[in-house]
Amino acid sequence: IWKMCFTIWFTFTATIVNFPNTTGDVRRINFPMSDTYWIPVMCFLNFNTFAVVGTLPSRRFKYPTVKYIWLIAIIRGLICFPFFMFCNYLPEQRTFPVYFSNDYVYIIGIVLLASTNAHFTTLAFQYGPTLLKSDEVVIGGMMLNIFLYLGILSGGFLSFLYPYIVKNIGSSTLVNDDSDALNF
Repeated sequence: IWKMCFTIWFTFTATIVNFPNTTGDVRRINFPMSDTYWIPVMCFLNFNTFAVVGTLPSRRFKYPTVKYIWLIAIIRGLICFPFFMFCNYLPEQRTFPVYFSNDYVYIIGIVLLASTNAHFTTLAFQYGPTLLKSDEVVIGGMMLNIFLYLGILSGGFLSFLYPYIVKNIGSSTLVNDDSDALNF
């Protein structure tokens, strides 16, 4: 069951480190929506909608399997950790360039962050009890929940590093242009 505990912890850490602290500070570049609605709709509504949608396939679509879910969670986390820092996050204060200057890349990132968080967590909660004897299932469920809370806690603590990294790691001057951006 330790692999399921790790999967839940790491998935939630990678999600909470980005949402809502980092994703809520990504500014639109040229998306046809006013700034008033950009974060409430594209960040919060999209995340919560796709967090619900992400749980639905896990009922029938059992991938990744119990054997590899922890490995896929690590790969997902390594992609998610830096992704939103490379979007238009804290544009007035950043010391390295924006690499993803397309607003649609940010939106797709939110959709993938939310749906994979929900899918992997749901699968880990489904797989966990099947790995235990019948008299251990209740304790195993409690352990899985504890690791969910630990993932939220560690993600929350790590999210305070992102503003520091964006403001202080990089060249000594502020970067306000997107000349180095990867335009998709």
